[in-house]
Amino acid sequence: MYILKEDEDVVVEVDPREQAFHNMIREHLIFFILLIILYSSSYAIIASYRRRREELFIDEEDGLVYRISLWMCTFSLAVSIGSALLLPFSIVTNEVIILYPDSYYIQWLNDSLIHSLWSYVFVFANISLFILLPFAYFFTESEGFSGSRKGIMARVYETFILLVLLSVLVLGMTYLVCALTGYEDMGISHMFTLWHYLPFLYSCVSFFGVVLLLVCTPLGIVNLFTVLGEVITKPHVLRNTQEEYEETKLEELCLRRKIDCHKSDTQSMAVSKSPSKSKSMPSLTAFLSSTVNSDYNHSSAAASSSTQYSPLVAANSVHTNHTSTTTGLTYRANGAYENMDRQRIVGRRDSGGAAASLNDMELSLTQLESFRKGLEKKLRVGWLRRNLGYPLAMLALMCLTAVSALNVVQNTLELLVGIKALPLSTTQHAFVLGIASLSKMGTIGAGVEIVLILYLWCASVVGLYRIPVIGRLRPKLKDTLFTQVIGNCAIVLVLSSALPLLARSVGITNFDLLGNFGRVEWLGNFYVVLFQNCAFAVTAALCLTTKIVTAVSRELFKRFREFSEWVR
Repeated sequence: MYILKEDEDVVVEVDPREQAFHNMIREHLIFFILLIILYSSSYAIIASYRRRREELFIDEEDGLVYRISLWMCTFSLAVSIGSALLLPFSIVTNEVIILYPDSYYIQWLNDSLIHSLWSYVFVFANISLFILLPFAYFFTESEGFSGSRKGIMARVYETFILLVLLSVLVLGMTYLVCALTGYEDMGISHMFTLWHYLPFLYSCVSFFGVVLLLVCTPLGIVNLFTVLGEVITKPHVLRNTQEEYEETKLEELCLRRKIDCHKSDTQSMAVSKSPSKSKSMPSLTAFLSSTVNSDYNHSSAAASSSTQYSPLVAANSVHTNHTSTTTGLTYRANGAYENMDRQRIVGRRDSGGAAASLNDMELSLTQLESFRKGLEKKLRVGWLRRNLGYPLAMLALMCLTAVSALNVVQNTLELLVGIKALPLSTTQHAFVLGIASLSKMGTIGAGVEIVLILYLWCASVVGLYRIPVIGRLRPKLKDTLFTQVIGNCAIVLVLSSALPLLARSVGITNFDLLGNFGRVEWLGNFYVVLFQNCAFAVTAALCLTTKIVTAVSRELFKRFREFSEWVR
């Protein structure tokens, strides 16, 4: 029974049922607010990648189908983000309760809220993965059965039938795997009991997600160094941005003049073919136009016979080369932009026609402008950020990778010795928030755990699209098909749902898995958990040593060669 003191002499008794009702309303209100935030963020992410021009060529029925499928994908992506943020949010809640145990303003953070949040995320993740995303895919591809009346209901019936057939196929295969592996007493009486072997189905999906994380995370760790090197401005010692900007600007000016001459040449040819009002001496404008065109023809002929794209190549020759991933072209520091099909981009008047050549030159000009704007942004970066940002970012990545590997090695040794138990949750004890910190370092250690979890998530997402098969689904800004959006949502959902399991298995955090997340069967298998720890530790150590040793050995070899040449 709860007792509230309004004054010193007045005591008000509160019915426990009323208090439980208020707690339930408060929890659901918090869940609804979190869902709105996650849904809005997911919709913004999908809207930035999906192809908008698909909506211009569909009728009202297709538009309704498209919107319903979009809502399902957005909800699934929101659940994915919620799954990835489960552990960080729970760790923050535990530390806040420890720091402020008697604060009135954080009473809404309690065990019931966190346990309910884990349960809701687990249920919504299964609904999204097994119902919503397959329904969204079949719904967009359906047209209705042959002979049936066209309409939205015909497509709903077809989608429902396909979804039922897929469910029967998946559940039948799950039953066979359960029977072969001896999962439980899978007799005939349990064959039609759906909830009996659904946990095993989720165990298989989660295990696949963990294996995918073990493959993607090392690839992502390696590629994060490259991605940061492209995003963050490097110091002048590693890259002369000012020189690149000046050469890019000259190239853009040269190409713009060539396009202007091409347009004036086309206009003069159109004027010469049209019937003139007077056939006397040509005007001064026509004379100047013909002079410019003749000069342009001589210059274009000289350029076509040359092997370099730009006339600035002879004047600007620098030894360093690097690739511009922003424009998709290979940029050389001497001012030349090369491509495998360079003749198609510029100067292809004789083979492709004037219109095609003009379009290609305008496309190349657009690419040059975007690359120049990127260089302008990097030039605006301050001196401190330019010279310290890149080294500090690389150092932070190395430290995060090293700390992750050390944590996993420590967890592996504790598992082998028997100090740490397996991550499988039992019903004998329930995790209670606010009793003790999850790390020996207190709040700082908990913060490090949160950073490591988010780092692993980012690395896994980056490395996911480095896999050859999945790399074909890599989304592009404003140019991603809706079927690719559905596929990406499904893959990200599998990864995000398996992230808490991997983080707990490899010892990144000691926070117990709550709800059905902690009842996954393979979490109680010692050899499976040990394999995950060993695989993660070895791959993380290899990535770190390869990245450091390769760069250091290359630099040492370069210095040794320079020294040997100096001695000679």
